[in-house]
Amino acid sequence: AYTFMVYQSFGVFTPYLRYEYLEPNDDVDDDEGTVSVLGINWMVDENMYLKFEFDQFNTEDNNAKFGGEDFTEFKASLSIGF
Repeated sequence: AYTFMVYQSFGVFTPYLRYEYLEPNDDVDDDEGTVSVLGINWMVDENMYLKFEFDQFNTEDNNAKFGGEDFTEFKASLSIGF
């Protein structure tokens, strides 16, 4: 499950916030995970966007993919449409 919020009244900048919750296996205790995302899209030109995103991952000890390891990512991307 997740929720996603966007606010588009900053001209060329569009900030967004996303929160995700994952319960991969109801039969296993302490395997939940969450992801919190804070980002901004910048419309450099009509067909060009820069995106900057900060992601925070939190998992519990029995999570099969991450094994309780929490970590943070910073992402940047450039999108060009033609």
